[in-house]
Amino acid sequence: MENTVTGKQKLLVCIAHLSYFLSGLGFVVAPLILYLVVEDDTFIKEHARQALICHVSLAVVFAALAVLGFLGGLAWLIDVVIGIVYCWYSIKATLAGCRGEGYVYPFMDKSPVTKWVK
Repeated sequence: MENTVTGKQKLLVCIAHLSYFLSGLGFVVAPLILYLVVEDDTFIKEHARQALICHVSLAVVFAALAVLGFLGGLAWLIDVVIGIVYCWYSIKATLAGCRGEGYVYPFMDKSPVTKWVK
């Protein structure tokens, strides 16, 4: 990926990664729309892909922990810790995109979602 990014590219990368802070399914829908709509810009498409993989994986983990939370235990604490950690990684990914660099979320290369989003 090239190191010179336009203002539009920076904005779209920010939307893809920082959509993590949207409520409901917005954090999945925003990178999905960018991934599907932007075809001619590999920089934006790859950042949208990484954000989509991370956000879908987190949605599945959060849903599983919500079910486990109803059964008791400390699932809610694990949920909070994971949320804070990936909040940090979303910010790091955004900053990397604004510098014109690529970013791969930690632990996401093993996610089954990577098989669906190529």
